[in-house]
Amino acid sequence: MRPVNFTYVEATTTILVAALGALSAWLRRSEMRKTQRLNDVEHELKANSGASLRDAVDRIERSVVALTSAVEAARVRIETLEHAHTRRWWR
Repeated sequence: MRPVNFTYVEATTTILVAALGALSAWLRRSEMRKTQRLNDVEHELKANSGASLRDAVDRIERSVVALTSAVEAARVRIETLEHAHTRRWWR
């Protein structure tokens, strides 16, 4: 094999290409790590399709709160109607 004789421009170009390749690889790894961390956080924030016991309990608690407020609103309406009916009856 004969020795490779690089000119200054060829050597500089080779070094720059290698440096850009290394930088590109580093940026891809960095981006992949960021993407993985975001996916991990997103996974923790999402309910697992309602399959866990905690998800079921949360759904039940939300339903109970909604029903409680609906019952309270109905009770207030009924009391208001009873009060209005009673006032009309005695007049």
